[in-house]
Amino acid sequence: MNAVLPILNPSHVDRRRERRVSVLKSAKIIYGGSWGTIVDCLILDLSDQGGRVETILAVDIPDYFYVKFNDGAEHLGHRRWSSGNQIGVEFVSGGT
Repeated sequence: MNAVLPILNPSHVDRRRERRVSVLKSAKIIYGGSWGTIVDCLILDLSDQGGRVETILAVDIPDYFYVKFNDGAEHLGHRRWSSGNQIGVEFVSGGT
């Protein structure tokens, strides 16, 4: 009897250094300098290294932006991927 093994798609392999935890936190995406754009969002998954962010509508977010949490913490983020209204962000600063 031959066993059929699933073929893993390398794009779906989790290569994160840290496991993310499911959360539901309000935050804002900020980009564009002093006259910038502010987009309300929800953080769906979070680790010290990054997270998965959801906006109400699909928004064209630049490669680098700030994520400001409602508790005042702020991180410079790098957009790693986007799909519809969800964005994967890697934090590139320790935050404030």
